[in-house]
Amino acid sequence: MDGFTNLKASNKPTDREKRRIKYSVEPLDILDAFENEPDPLDWIWPGFLASSVGSLVAPGSTGKSIWTMEAAFSVAASVAGGDVLELKPKHTGKVTYIAAEDDRAILRHRLHAMREWLEPAAREVISENLTLVPIVGKRWNLLDDDCLRFIKEEYEDSRLIVFDTLNRVHTGDENSNGDMSAVVSGLEWIAADGGPACLFLHHTPKQVSMNGMVDHQHAGRGATVLSDNPRMVSYVARMTAEEAQKLTTWPAQNPKPIPEEDRHRYVRFGTSKQNYGEPTEPRWYRRAEGGVLVPVELFPTEGDQKADTAQQYAAASGGRRHDW
Repeated sequence: MDGFTNLKASNKPTDREKRRIKYSVEPLDILDAFENEPDPLDWIWPGFLASSVGSLVAPGSTGKSIWTMEAAFSVAASVAGGDVLELKPKHTGKVTYIAAEDDRAILRHRLHAMREWLEPAAREVISENLTLVPIVGKRWNLLDDDCLRFIKEEYEDSRLIVFDTLNRVHTGDENSNGDMSAVVSGLEWIAADGGPACLFLHHTPKQVSMNGMVDHQHAGRGATVLSDNPRMVSYVARMTAEEAQKLTTWPAQNPKPIPEEDRHRYVRFGTSKQNYGEPTEPRWYRRAEGGVLVPVELFPTEGDQKADTAQQYAAASGGRRHDW
């Protein structure tokens, strides 16, 4: 009799059978991949592949939570008027936002400020498709297998799960590659086999912000695997004094740079690491009332700058002008 017949008869699997049950994976059909066109890749938004793990890094109080909440709206809204960031996702679906940093009162204020930028129909759809879970003080731990199983089972119908922020949902050493590799692999387990994409928000150390290096792949705080292992690493960065001198809100014969007292209102979103798809260009956003981030079109102040630089900043608004 073969091993599986013995297993049924004795109900005591051998060590080899236990390993086969635990680790066996169906191999990829290489010939089929050679001969048949694969299905198109599915993107959460440009540069962020579905069923993968990504990160968004930024210094504290930059606007990463606001940006990500609005990105969640874009994915959750299946009707017009919900894509404030103009991410233009091709597919929408349910989103789970695990808020480990802000309590219910703060989240309610934030949502109320955002409502002015959403069409009524979009608000209805977002309220149905977005699950906002405040867990401040709940001590979730991504190094705990039971916690991972709960997330995978409870939110299995989500297209995207956001963890805001990473350091509040694990008990490991942030500087340990071993601990952080285990955290990221836990998120990969949630995302695997067509599961929800997982996006974790993460902080940068102070010197990174001071040196203007937020847009570097390894800008995130702690172990290097937090930037090496995710398939996409994005960032939100404040406008620097140098950038303010080189940019203007509208082209003119003698363009005026963005005033120093106003540059804190502008942030740049971009991708510093992208394993799949075409490279994406950075985009500028301006803080509106309540901290809401809205796309803004910026142009170089110097007429002799390269044309592709001008096109880059123009593309950052998606071709839309905002007067402030």
